[in-house]
Amino acid sequence: MILQRKYERDKLIMDKKELAKDKQIQLYLLLLVILLIVIFDGVSLLLVKKIYRDHFKKNLKIIKENEEIINQYAYQLKELKLKENQTIESSKEKIGKLNQKILLLANENREIRENICVNAVFLLDQLKKNALIVKRMSKNEKSQIFEYVDLLFGNYVSRLRKEYELTENNIMLATLLKIGFSSKELMFVLDCEMNSVFKMKQRLKDKLHLCNKDSLEEFIALY
Repeated sequence: MILQRKYERDKLIMDKKELAKDKQIQLYLLLLVILLIVIFDGVSLLLVKKIYRDHFKKNLKIIKENEEIINQYAYQLKELKLKENQTIESSKEKIGKLNQKILLLANENREIRENICVNAVFLLDQLKKNALIVKRMSKNEKSQIFEYVDLLFGNYVSRLRKEYELTENNIMLATLLKIGFSSKELMFVLDCEMNSVFKMKQRLKDKLHLCNKDSLEEFIALY
């Protein structure tokens, strides 16, 4: 009887050890699966970002090349209109063809810019929802927002770059203010305290050569 109890007790201990061992193996397998998923997601994200970045650079290159060709065509049009030694029909035909080429290139640029706008609107929406912060954005993502704001407000960002000596942080702050981000929203998207937001605004005012009594928001709204 005693031997039987001892046997049952030893068997129970062994069963518990086996169960604990099985659970440990399952835990290791689970951790391995999680690790593989994290690695896979990380690699996938890097690949997507690279494709996204390359696509954005390619689009900007196309826009620039198209604008250069449009300028060339515009110059040719001007030359044709100034020449008096060609027949009216010949001039009209060449002018018509050049106008058509300019229209096609302009439409292509417009479509590319619309695609850029879609991405920029998504990024701004993520910022508004506090699902994204500025310091985690890539350089290309910031460029898309700058390009979008340029289209909305008559080369707003490009004019700021040209007329003032601003850092990229200054430009981003000026851009978010132009779109209408409040100080509270800026605190979240810039990942800082309210005091830091006020300091950044003051630095931007100094860069824009504004006096203390001048309103930064009013200046940006009218700029």
